[in-house]
Amino acid sequence: MLLLFGLTTRTKTLGSGTFHCQNERGDRNYVLLEARRWFTLFFIPVIPLKVLGELVQCSSCGVQYDSGVLEQAAPPLASNEGEVTSDELEAIVRVGTELGMLPARLRTILVEKIPADVVDEAIRRI
Repeated sequence: MLLLFGLTTRTKTLGSGTFHCQNERGDRNYVLLEARRWFTLFFIPVIPLKVLGELVQCSSCGVQYDSGVLEQAAPPLASNEGEVTSDELEAIVRVGTELGMLPARLRTILVEKIPADVVDEAIRRI
């Protein structure tokens, strides 16, 4: 009689939220996973064994990190990093409207990173 047995690792979702992804260098959604070793019989997980630990998986790029990454704060921006010139902002608004985005939706997206009066001026120019 042939008896196939072995071990496998399975994950279970514990939670989700937002964190600073080091791979994409921005705030992204994540899934908190618990990894556990299982005894398998005929490739079917039968007996749960040791919990191997928790890990964080970026929902955007799929990179997995140790759960300690949730305790780290996002790095501060350099003084000129993240600043957008008026020409760049106008180009962003122009492309957005060409793609069918309404100016109100564009404003909602852009004011998270750029002052509202600057965004309004760029939308008025288009």
